[in-house]
Amino acid sequence: MTTRVILVRHGESSYNVDRRVQGHCDLSRLTEKGEAMATQVATALRGISVDAVYSSPLQRQNVRLI
Repeated sequence: MTTRVILVRHGESSYNVDRRVQGHCDLSRLTEKGEAMATQVATALRGISVDAVYSSPLQRQNVRLI
C-alpha cells in the first residue's frame, strides 16, 4: 500500500503583503491573490480521493473547495 502526502500552504495573506510574522495570530486574511491561489489548489486537487485532512484552525488557511 502506498501513502501519498500532499502539503499545501495557505495562499497569500494580508500579513504576507505587509511582511509581518503571523504565528498563531488570527488577524491576517487571504488577499484576492491568496483567494485565487486557493482556488488553483482546489482545482488541482479536484477528483483526488483523500482519507484524512489536517488543517490549522486559523481563518487564513480555511479554503472553500469548489
